[in-house]
Amino acid sequence: MPVLMSEMDPRNQGESTFEVVRESAGRSATVSVALPSSILSNAQSPELRMYLAGQVARCMAIYCVDEVIIFKEQGDGQATGDRQDSRRRNHEHTQLDNTDFFKLILDYLETPQYLRKHLFPVSSELRLVGLLNPLALPSHVARNEPCRWREGIAVGRGNYPRNQHRKAPSYGNVSMNTNLGPPTKFIDVGLDKLVEIDCTVPIGDRATVDMEPSGPDYGSCPGKYLFGRLVDHDCPKKTEGTYWGYRTRIAESLSDVFRDSAVSLTGYDLTLGTSERGTPISPHSDQSDLCLPEFKHLLIVFGGVNGLEKSVIGDEGLASLGISPSLVQNENHHSVGDLFDFYVNTCPNQGSRTIRTEEALLISLAALQPLLNPQKAQ
Repeated sequence: MPVLMSEMDPRNQGESTFEVVRESAGRSATVSVALPSSILSNAQSPELRMYLAGQVARCMAIYCVDEVIIFKEQGDGQATGDRQDSRRRNHEHTQLDNTDFFKLILDYLETPQYLRKHLFPVSSELRLVGLLNPLALPSHVARNEPCRWREGIAVGRGNYPRNQHRKAPSYGNVSMNTNLGPPTKFIDVGLDKLVEIDCTVPIGDRATVDMEPSGPDYGSCPGKYLFGRLVDHDCPKKTEGTYWGYRTRIAESLSDVFRDSAVSLTGYDLTLGTSERGTPISPHSDQSDLCLPEFKHLLIVFGGVNGLEKSVIGDEGLASLGISPSLVQNENHHSVGDLFDFYVNTCPNQGSRTIRTEEALLISLAALQPLLNPQKAQ
């Protein structure tokens, strides 16, 4: 049992076809990934910084990650990164720090194309998004492409979001229009007709709609409106096993990663940390005998340039639990590996002295994928 469990676990406090991401049945288990925003500090130009954030988003989509947690590092390395970030912001005339910028790009890419202009006002932070590869998620359907589930935005009767109040994400100190209009039953899901749902939501809210009431060939339905049901964002995955994108959140420190899950009210029942000092595992090696137990909500945590050990520095929540960045464990201090149920090295015998976090993401999720199959999830 990780040392954090007793004091920090919320449970104790009370271009492809859709078939590649579909399973034989629905699944409620989730996979969450946490990584530090400091990895953007090493980008040598605005273009590389943007592309790096896009690479991370692509990786999350490829491996069907349900939640992305961007955490801040509090140690000396982060202070240096903050100074670099401040100089970058002055040069690029942007108000967003690495953390808020990272979340903005992840959210933007996860949003279907036909909704972006309504949820993301024109800003300097998005001027380079044209460099990024699309995620091609199942939720990113073409305008009149048949699909049972569609993402949309609540609008007034017969009106489009540009004529109404809209709810846009808020990032740092950047001012965005977050006013919501009165309740409505009409959703713009990127079709020629609005969809009337079975309840009311505030104008400007993003919504997931089940189009089944309109039938499979709803594009040819007569009448002024189509009909649908408002469902939870996870409903396509829980019902059919169709991956429907990720959610994002910001954690103020590594210790905050374990709190306030966006996918579970009870926290994570299985946690896994990655480090070159962890237990070696590899799908092409006999070195590993790692076998994950069944889980409902799995959390995988990656460190920055200097590893998870450095992410502990300056984290008061971990210091109060006796977690130390030191690699030496004794009766007064615990190592960072004690935070997790499993502490693994997914690339043993590496040829380079360092593995960048964006590289570790691809390596680790590929190595762990056989262990994350539906049979392992409850």
